[in-house]
Amino acid sequence: MHLDTTLVDSTGVGQFDTLILDSDGDDVPNTVLVDTDSDGIFDLKMEDTTNDGILDEVTTGSQGLVAEYDGTFDGPAEPLPGDDLF
Repeated sequence: MHLDTTLVDSTGVGQFDTLILDSDGDDVPNTVLVDTDSDGIFDLKMEDTTNDGILDEVTTGSQGLVAEYDGTFDGPAEPLPGDDLF
């Protein structure tokens, strides 16, 4: 298994707010986690669920919604506790 993890500090405050995971070593992200409100907890997840190199599913912790890039929305997923995924 070839696992690559990239941590990004997009705000320049010395704390990473984005985690990019390439779980199959093809230099294409499989999962991206983002802390959108700078509280140190990831609350947005983008994932390549079909392993085609496209992040095709987005999950938000605050709403528990899953959006697909084809323009459709699944119904609300199980509500997540609080505003965060983890």
